Amino acid sequence: MRVVEYRLPLPMEVEEYHVAQLYMVAKSSREDSEKMTQTAKKNGVGKQGVEIIKNEPYEGDGRKGQYTYKIMHIYENLPGWVRALIPSSWGKKLNVHEEAWNAYPYCKTQYKIPLFPDRFSMSVESMHLQDDGSTENPLNLSPEALKERDVQYVDIVNDPISSKDYLEAEDPKKFESKLAGRGPLTEEWRKTSKPLMCAYKVCSVEFKLFGFQNKIEKFIHNSGLRDVFFKYHRKAFCWMDEWFNMSISDVRAYEDETKRRLDEFFGADSAASELSVDASKVEQPTPAS
Repeated sequence: MRVVEYRLPLPMEVEEYHVAQLYMVAKSSREDSEKMTQTAKKNGVGKQGVEIIKNEPYEGDGRKGQYTYKIMHIYENLPGWVRALIPSSWGKKLNVHEEAWNAYPYCKTQYKIPLFPDRFSMSVESMHLQDDGSTENPLNLSPEALKERDVQYVDIVNDPISSKDYLEAEDPKKFESKLAGRGPLTEEWRKTSKPLMCAYKVCSVEFKLFGFQNKIEKFIHNSGLRDVFFKYHRKAFCWMDEWFNMSISDVRAYEDETKRRLDEFFGADSAASELSVDASKVEQPTPAS
């Protein structure tokens, strides 16, 4: 098992990021589902992207928040060497199930792959603080866990981005918010930006597959976690003028509209009919104290 704590500094207030994160996830779900499906159709695979099964309030363990259950159709997003390990007949069935308990500023997310119930486990535990990313143990990990933890900073301005992923409109070095008066960000932005916050994400990944475990766990961390955090937090900053004046109620309405659109989009390809999920009956994780 590999455990990495990713630290993402951002030029925002913690409360601003609450809206920014929700908006980013909803908008990206719409865009990515359509883009991934265009490629999938060429290869005879069903619709790809994110289905939102549940999005509702929850209360438990002394916390209140929002519970979500999503199914991610990911076959077409996998590299060739991973697809080579999987029978082609599994393409439409290779889904990742995500459950999240968002009691902001704390959040816990768990993932499973029904095709590999005993081989795969992944969790992301997040805390959001108004600091520069220097808090030593923001999620109160045990001394044993701290010894295993690898801390990595993710810089939305200075980390490299591939040419295929680059968009000028989503470049923090070029974006300037008319509503917030922030940006463009310079190379020294982490020293000069006000406000400044940090999203701390402790990610644990285990995939038990003899001969491939280390390679697959490394791939998930690099491509499924670090790269995703990097690319989508660049978007969150550069979409600032889209979400800046939104309230939590506004963004919840946007999420509801996103779910309606995605339900229509997946239609007969939906995996929702196979499930009956009730947040009140799902075992909730024990949050960090």
